[in-house]
Amino acid sequence: MNCLPTETQLMCAHWWRRRSILTDIAVLGIDLGKTVCSLAGLDRSGAVIFRKRVQRFRLLDFLAELPGCIVAMEACGGAHHIGRFCLQHGHEPRLTSPLFVRPYVKVHKNDDCDAEAIAKTATRPTMSLPLKSCDAPWKLYRVKEAFMGKAAFSASAANRRIGYRV
Repeated sequence: MNCLPTETQLMCAHWWRRRSILTDIAVLGIDLGKTVCSLAGLDRSGAVIFRKRVQRFRLLDFLAELPGCIVAMEACGGAHHIGRFCLQHGHEPRLTSPLFVRPYVKVHKNDDCDAEAIAKTATRPTMSLPLKSCDAPWKLYRVKEAFMGKAAFSASAANRRIGYRV
């Protein structure tokens, strides 16, 4: 990762401030949406120091340039994919159930408040779920397919014994 600014970044004064804020993030909470993801960053004391909305297709680029931290999300299919991406880039992904997040939403439920609540939930040690591997759905599919094949075979064998014809 290149930490030196480009010439255009040097002209922009807030680049340095943004860079220092990104290095101070200890926990990043992400509320995943269809097109836009809300981000909330907490420092080591638990105070919110960063809020941003990122388009979903730019989220992985943002996570790739972010220094290593805890990345928290609500558990869903897309969260497992992003969690595996975070592992590859030195982050620690933590997935939480939406049932655990709800008590931490302060006032009104919106994406920004959800992202902050997800980040606060990740600071609790017992509220995270395991990350699924990439081949877990295929294993379940194979077991189900084998079971259904045996069930169909035994049903057709039973039908033959009693002489039932379709």
